[in-house]
Amino acid sequence: VGGATLFGGAIMGFLFAIPRSGAYRYRPGEENSGSWYDDNTNLEEISDWITKIIVGLTMVKFNTILSLLQNAAKNLALSLGPDKPCDLPPFYPWAYGVIVFFIASGFVIGYLWTRINFALILTVSRKRLNDIANLEREKEKKLNEIATIEQEKEQLQDVVKEEKTGFV
Repeated sequence: VGGATLFGGAIMGFLFAIPRSGAYRYRPGEENSGSWYDDNTNLEEISDWITKIIVGLTMVKFNTILSLLQNAAKNLALSLGPDKPCDLPPFYPWAYGVIVFFIASGFVIGYLWTRINFALILTVSRKRLNDIANLEREKEKKLNEIATIEQEKEQLQDVVKEEKTGFV
């Protein structure tokens, strides 16, 4: 139960914390001219939609969610307690606390990981793609220089042949 609620909270934290890409901060003249594609913002849009849906449903269905949470805590407490039926099992506060604690902990862990590490992963990935594009441009420039040197070499060889022929 703790693992499931921790995982559920982590997913919500992840969705709430997904950073926006540069597509939302467009500045004229700073386009990525070396790229043939732009950032895909589908995950950001889905995150925004789901976040709004979760907040909206929570506000509208708060009493229903609270009763479902109480029912889950009661069922968990019954599975831990004595076999005799009772209205409020003795482990009810502990079960309720486990569920709330792990949801909150998962949310915080997912949110912080996404804000700190996921943004860093995206930044490093973007930098590496830019580095690769720069290396490709340098490679093309060097290949053009080599082709120019080859042409000059052929021209010099022709001149040497003509000079040899004229000398002989």
